[in-house]
Amino acid sequence: MNVYWTLDHSKVKGSLRVKEIEPVLKNLNKNISKLGYRNGYNRCPAFKDYFNNVYGWRSLYTYSIREKNNTYKSDLYNQEFYDRHITIRSVKEKLISFYQYVSFVSDSPSLELSLEHPYFEDNKFTATCYVVPGILDIGKYYRFFDFAFHIKKDYNTFSVDEGDILYYLRFHTKEKLKFKQYYMTDKLREYQHMITDIKEFIVSTPRPISYFYEIYKKSNLKNKILKEIKENLV
Repeated sequence: MNVYWTLDHSKVKGSLRVKEIEPVLKNLNKNISKLGYRNGYNRCPAFKDYFNNVYGWRSLYTYSIREKNNTYKSDLYNQEFYDRHITIRSVKEKLISFYQYVSFVSDSPSLELSLEHPYFEDNKFTATCYVVPGILDIGKYYRFFDFAFHIKKDYNTFSVDEGDILYYLRFHTKEKLKFKQYYMTDKLREYQHMITDIKEFIVSTPRPISYFYEIYKKSNLKNKILKEIKENLV
């Protein structure tokens, strides 16, 4: 099964530095030992099967923000970077989005992809924050992921080093996956805007995600998106 992925280089400076996602199992033994766990459950077939088709997403940047007097600020880079990548969703609840502008799409009719907290990683991010999970069918919808997290109660800082795992990506399939990177284009960006705009100016109760999947299906945009992607593979 093919999974196509990209970073939007118009928003992510230094996007050519990005590395392909790695299976969590590749570094699991090392990470478990680093956390101080040595009871051997990492050799259990049921445990290993749980991490089948689970991958880690590494941060492209070293970055940090700190809250003081109900305001979040950073000493790194500039205001443009902050405005492009950071949204403070709730100061009181310490809820923040750190935009990666990464998109996944599958040529399969259906492939659910969930974003999860990286619970076997020991780094600056996991020490002070925890991920807000979510799931999206990348065979039925096309948009970039919103990576959101809470800063833990006793902390006021979000910090990450370049190359550290920020979150796990779980592909809900037993099939072997083949990842293919592509370059974002103006046409793909326009398609993506059309799709994310579906939810704009709706004056009713929140709709189930199936509502948006159905509109996407009827639009026939997936065929156009896959055609454009295949013409712009890395």
